[in-house]
Amino acid sequence: MATLRLNYRRLDFDLTTRNQKRRPHWMSIHLERGPFRRFEGEWQVLELSPAACKIEFTLRYEFDSALVGKLAGLVFDGIADQLVDAFARRAEQTTLPP
Repeated sequence: MATLRLNYRRLDFDLTTRNQKRRPHWMSIHLERGPFRRFEGEWQVLELSPAACKIEFTLRYEFDSALVGKLAGLVFDGIADQLVDAFARRAEQTTLPP
């Protein structure tokens, strides 16, 4: 389980997800608690070679409130992009034993 706190401009809420994993290649994300009607996603790490991989992140969500959804949709799309970028930066810093 993971809890994220979002506080950006006038959006302020917590989001808790249950995350199933199949390390090191896959993780699913399912809503436990938060202001969403639906929130689910998936991380996939696809090996391209022993020294390279491709990261795919899909996120599907729908807010409980249409008004909040319009305001937060653009913010959440940007957050998803930032998550992938942060994951890739961290992966570049991490070296695995041969």
